[in-house]
Amino acid sequence: MAAPRPILFTAFEPSGDELAARLIAELRRREPNRPFFAWGGPACEAAGAEIVEHTLEHAGVALDVLAQVPQHLARLKRLRRWLKDHPIDCLVPVDSPAANWSVCAAVRKHCSESKVVHLVLPQVWGWASWRVHKLRRLTDQVLCLLPFEPDWLEEHRVPGVFVGHPMFSPAPPGNPAGDRGGDPSAIAGSENTPDPSSAQDLFRGPGLPLAILPGSRKAEIQRNLPTMLRALAEVRRRGVEIDAVLAARTDADAVRMRSWMEGEGAALGPGGAAAVVVGRTRAALRAAEAALITSGTATLQAVADDTPCAAIYNHSRWQWELLGRWIIATRTFTLPNLIGLWQDGERAIPEFAPHFGDPRPVAEALHGLCADPATRDRQRRRFGGMRAVFEGVDFDRAAADAFIAATGKP
Repeated sequence: MAAPRPILFTAFEPSGDELAARLIAELRRREPNRPFFAWGGPACEAAGAEIVEHTLEHAGVALDVLAQVPQHLARLKRLRRWLKDHPIDCLVPVDSPAANWSVCAAVRKHCSESKVVHLVLPQVWGWASWRVHKLRRLTDQVLCLLPFEPDWLEEHRVPGVFVGHPMFSPAPPGNPAGDRGGDPSAIAGSENTPDPSSAQDLFRGPGLPLAILPGSRKAEIQRNLPTMLRALAEVRRRGVEIDAVLAARTDADAVRMRSWMEGEGAALGPGGAAAVVVGRTRAALRAAEAALITSGTATLQAVADDTPCAAIYNHSRWQWELLGRWIIATRTFTLPNLIGLWQDGERAIPEFAPHFGDPRPVAEALHGLCADPATRDRQRRRFGGMRAVFEGVDFDRAAADAFIAATGKP
């Protein structure tokens, strides 16, 4: 019997690395002799994939990826050479369409018999919707994390299936992806398993416990943290007592956060300060009464943990005015609001995306969230309805089943 051919995963974001790891671990459990390779990061490696190239160092989003074009073109040349020596059964591109479209095209050209199964639907429904034609050419199946996506894909003649979301499916025991705590955008891990004792020491001061999640990338933190802290300072100036914790993914992120507060942030005065914790994002979110979050997967964490929140994503105004507003169709960006609109036509949380740095509207929303228990209760009721959509859908099992149905592998 011929040895099974490899499956290749390509992930370019920390969250994608964690997501890929979940599926890798489940597929390896079902067929331990199949080789798995990844253009990815530490989570894929921990799950058992052989890392061909580390790809998370320059993670970016939306218009930011333009600066990375030269590096990605060089990476594609290396990928084509690698494919000549490693014919694969299937490619699993994970999110990051700006990077993965060209990877899919290369596999279609150099390994024409290989299947392409997207893990996460690139948000073609949200911006540059003409890309659905490209998606149709470059996929055999899409594993969708959001419940409204398969219907949209069906309208555009693209096969897709809802497989749930890891945020609502704790990693099974022994899943290496389950040991990766701390990333605000991480969607796998031991942080999905409740552990109330882990949060007891996070909020010690007086006031309402507030978790601030400024992002998982250096650029995100630099762009969003100043506005977040100025909004926090303004709410405190209005007389609301808040015990704030900043959640950092890594020690390097924590150093950057503290440096900003000690340097430029000094102008905020004592009211702008917050404690910084590393690798305990999920614990902080669970222990908090409210959260201020850089828009991304962490907003869905808030839904899973029943933590009322507001979301922000600062962007370059000139990039948005010249390019973004014309190619991005949606004016709703956060995951809770997208699900809320699908459910009942109403947003669930205050969102400021794209935003351009003004802390005043963010402070206004944050003040309502922190000062008014009824506002928090309304969000929690909405969150309960959202969680019901994901109940009973185990991501690891559903994603592996859908993968096998689409590919016949393993």
